[in-house]
Formats: sequence, structure tokens, C-alpha cells
Amino acid sequence: MEHMPGDHALKVTGGGTGLIGHAGAVLLRKAADQAGLTAGLARMPGHAAAPRERRIEHLHRSPGCAGRRGPAGARPIRRKILVRVDGAGASHELVKHLLGMSSPRRETLFTCGWMITDSDEAAIAQVPADACKPGIGQDGTLEEDKAVAEITGLMSRAGNWPEGLRWIARRVKPSRRQMRNLTAYEKKTGWRYSITCTNIPGPGIGGVPGSHHPQYIDVVHREHAVVETGGVRTAKAMGLRALPSRSWQANCGCVIAANIAADLAAWTRLLGHCDDADPRDADPIRSATASGTSPPASQHHARQRTLAISRDWPRKEAFLACWQRLCALPGPT
Repeated sequence: MEHMPGDHALKVTGGGTGLIGHAGAVLLRKAADQAGLTAGLARMPGHAAAPRERRIEHLHRSPGCAGRRGPAGARPIRRKILVRVDGAGASHELVKHLLGMSSPRRETLFTCGWMITDSDEAAIAQVPADACKPGIGQDGTLEEDKAVAEITGLMSRAGNWPEGLRWIARRVKPSRRQMRNLTAYEKKTGWRYSITCTNIPGPGIGGVPGSHHPQYIDVVHREHAVVETGGVRTAKAMGLRALPSRSWQANCGCVIAANIAADLAAWTRLLGHCDDADPRDADPIRSATASGTSPPASQHHARQRTLAISRDWPRKEAFLACWQRLCALPGPT
């Protein structure tokens, strides 16, 4: 059976008046058709993904891998890896595992959250005032209401951990929600503290100027917070708020479907709204409002379906531009 795209007879216009349906799903379906996803699934009845050998063969033959070293165009081994662990996840087993990932051919660096104890707060209390430097935001601007300092030489627990580790303390003004969870020391000082454990050496990372500084380590570690919006919220919006089954196999299928949906939503925004920052940079919840919440009027005539976008919809031009760009994408070969 020949696969027919879901919108092979669909025409989109901007002269509608009715309001029914959901326009955003049309863009996602078009992106799936142009990417070859729907055609690929149609050729594989009963299987949501290609066999592992076929996927590897496809990657090896892809143009992006041409000319690279290794068998069949495989990617070279990365010589430097940075691992960031969220929360107070530092444990002897985790740190030992991360340190063991390094080899003569690969350097593994990490930053990890740290559970603060009374002895750690005593170390923070010994930090001289002039040793605290202003925090730095992800955009490189100074944050005068935050401060960062290295406390490695003051940590009484350092002897219980492997050599080569460093500890970076950070203080911020607590929010209203955090006030009830402050320790006695934090209530006394009026600051909320956090500590980052890392194996980034004192001289810093080779070829990265300034990477030895506590401010750099603090910024690098906190960059993982983008996972909260770019990863967790996206996964929940795509159906992973709760797994549907007690079966491992069924849940794996759900995760794969959610990942495909997240990829489609991201590429639709990036390719279809490349010159419109609002829908392009929106998270999945806001992007529905930005590009697909206004319901269109669907009409059928002479085997032709017309999706008529309301004339007075504020996002009409952005939607039509996105549709035209997706239609212009080269189809699967």
C-alpha cells in the first residue's frame, strides 16, 4: 500500500470565519510528513522504530557523517566530557563512578550538588568577606544580590573524599517559598546557601580561559536548570506527566512516542517560525498559544479540504508563514 501524506489534499487559507478544531496539530502533522516519519512508520507495520542494525546503517550512511574518522563514518570519541548532576546528589559511589570515567583518551569533568551539613556551614562562616565575588547570570551579567566563593581549603569533610575535588559555595536571597526551609544559620545570616562539588582542576580546563574561577564553575553548574523548562516541562506537555501502564514495554513505547512528539514540536517551531521569536522560543505550553490555539474552520469540497484561518486571528500571518515553510521542505528520499 502506498503511503499518502495526511494533508495531500489540504489547502490552508487566511479567509475563514468559523472557529472549530485545533490548528497546531496541522503544523505538527505537516512536519511529520515532510520529515518522512509517517511514511516510515507506514512501511513498518507493527513496529514503531526501525531495527537497531537498520538505524545504525542509516546513521553511518548519512551525509553528516561523511569524511569522519572511524569505521563507517562513525563519530570520533570526545576527548572532554562535562557531567552535571542536579540537586544534592553527591555520594561516594557517584563521585567514584564519575572519576572512574576518565581515561588516557578521555577527560571526564563533573559538577554535582552537595548536601550541606553543620560542618559545611561552619566552613562557609569562615569565608572572608573579600573572598566572595558577585554571581554571574547565564548571559554574563553580574548579579550583585548573589555571591560565590571557593571553600575547598575550609571543608573539614574534604579528607573523607577523593583527592582533586573542589567545593564552591553560593549564596542568594531566599524566596518566600524557601523561607520555611531555611536552617538556623541561614535564618541568622539572611542568605540561602548551596554548595557545588567538582573535579575541575585548580588551573582550570585546558583551552578555556577563566574556567578555574569559582564564578565560572557556578555558572556552568547552574546551566543545567534549563532542563526544567526545555526537558521536564516539554516531557509533561507531550504526555509523560504520568506513565500509562505498569508494563515496562508499554511505558517504553509511551516514552518513545513522547520523544517523537517533542522533536516534532521543536523542529516545527525552529523551521516554521525561524524569524518570529515568540513562537520559536516558546515552551510547548506557550507555543500552543503562539501558533496553534486559534481553531480554524475546515471545509470540504470536490475532494479538496480547505483549512480557513480566521481573518482577525492575531497569529494568522505567523501560522500561514509556518505552513508555507514546512511545505517547502524537501520530502524524504
